Amino acid sequence: LVHTAGHIDDIAARIDKLTAELEAMVTSTAPHLLALPQVGTMTAAQILISAGENIDRLTHEAAFARAVGTAPWS
Repeated sequence: LVHTAGHIDDIAARIDKLTAELEAMVTSTAPHLLALPQVGTMTAAQILISAGENIDRLTHEAAFARAVGTAPWS
């Protein structure tokens, strides 16, 4: 049990370190996204990842919704 608790502590520390690195990357890359209401680090990172290679296809919100699979079915 002590061994498992040590593993959990190690994993939690690694998550904290990676989260801090992600926050730094997103803040330096797209601070304007983080300034939007309800957009945190994870949401901004996902937007950057989704749009990264397809930025020319994302001309408006509906195009982004289609690209990430959240557009309603017609």
